[in-house]
Amino acid sequence: MAFEHVEEALASLEKANAELEPELLTTEMARRLLHEYAKAKKLAAYGEAVLARRIDDTAAVARATGTTMGAAKKNC
Repeated sequence: MAFEHVEEALASLEKANAELEPELLTTEMARRLLHEYAKAKKLAAYGEAVLARRIDDTAAVARATGTTMGAAKKNC
């Protein structure tokens, strides 16, 4: 189920962030890693958007995503 995949992805990202030492990366390595983080952000944004529409509760979406009620309303 999706829960397991998302939990595993979050654990991996938390570990990657804990071990991240940008000053030790070459510029090319930093560019590649930045691309990967941007891809992860886009994938997470998609999940937020489709789940927010399913929940259809602006206040709950705002709390869960840490956004304003106005921003959450756009996603519901």
